[in-house]
Amino acid sequence: LLPFWALIASVFGYYFSPELVPFKSALIPLIAVIMFVMGLTITTQDLKTSLREPQALLIGVLLQFLLMPALACSISILFELPRDMLIGMILVGTAPGGTSSNVLTYLAGGRVALSVSMTTVSTLASVIMTPWITTL
Repeated sequence: LLPFWALIASVFGYYFSPELVPFKSALIPLIAVIMFVMGLTITTQDLKTSLREPQALLIGVLLQFLLMPALACSISILFELPRDMLIGMILVGTAPGGTSSNVLTYLAGGRVALSVSMTTVSTLASVIMTPWITTL
């Protein structure tokens, strides 16, 4: 039901955005709580398992910085978006995963420790990779 709720929330946010502005200040603490709770779901053994299998972590990070920008560029060209929008799409494509990917991994019964590890590594790599890929 997650896609359904996401659609409902998007429509609600679109039509009632002025009414939601006062809640904007609660967003950062809410994300912090979600990140903390995701961290609580990870055991030391889960983290060790993820780090013992670096190929999964490497594949995820490579896909983040190769596949995502390539898809963003392809979609932009397919829809004949202007150059500035194409650059914006590539920027979004190179942006590392975040809280939502970890939450969705948890809800799907996936390996949260691997998801958090991928988010961490891609966030650290994005300092160099995002400007470099955008320049390309």
